[in-house]
Amino acid sequence: MSYDYGYDRLYLGRNSPRTNFLSKQIFTDQGGFKIYTPIGNNAKWVGSINITADCPIPLPFRFFINAGISETYQIQVATGNITSKTNFVNEAGITFALIKDVAEVYFPLIASKNIINYFESHDNKFAERIRFKFDISKLNPLLLRKQISN
Repeated sequence: MSYDYGYDRLYLGRNSPRTNFLSKQIFTDQGGFKIYTPIGNNAKWVGSINITADCPIPLPFRFFINAGISETYQIQVATGNITSKTNFVNEAGITFALIKDVAEVYFPLIASKNIINYFESHDNKFAERIRFKFDISKLNPLLLRKQISN
């Protein structure tokens, strides 16, 4: 997992192949995108905004929308010229919270055209885009009842 550079989180599938279910675990810091895509990843700079909203009626579902911008570099093989390009990416979908902020499942329903093009070129099916969060560090036994009821 290239985004697990700090080894400071418990990833259940840390060394699993990307096709393994456990490799779909994410943490929503550092940009907050739910679906995996190399588009928008950058070592220089990236900016993002993440919005999550509860349903108007009490259900264990929430809606999310994420948007980000970054700069990528392209090398033209024939000339060796390096050009920079600004990427704008976005996604939106539904979150099912088993335990809010501890155990959640993300179902991305909408994504920007450049992400969709990446998925299509890599034969990425919808089921492969579903991700989950499991953050054991936020699992406080004294607050568990309150977390489940939210």
